[in-house]
Amino acid sequence: QDAESAIRAFQPGLWEVAMIDLDLPGTSGDQLANRLGEHDPDIIRILMTGWALEKDDPRRGSFEYHLQKPVTDINLLNTLISDALHNSKRRTV
Repeated sequence: QDAESAIRAFQPGLWEVAMIDLDLPGTSGDQLANRLGEHDPDIIRILMTGWALEKDDPRRGSFEYHLQKPVTDINLLNTLISDALHNSKRRTV
């Protein structure tokens, strides 16, 4: 839907991963990612976008992972999420 709805529904510690598009109504996806990180520093933020972003684009800094849309390989998506969860700050030893 939109970033403000996501912020209202967000509960720190409830989710481990947030998959966020850059192109959202109102607040942009990178701003949403920053706000989620302020509420829960351990949440893993995955950028999903169809936009071509340069490696040094400052909007990428709001995310731990970047996934280019369209996503046609479900195995790639599963691998990315598994890797993100494996490397999660919440992971206990």
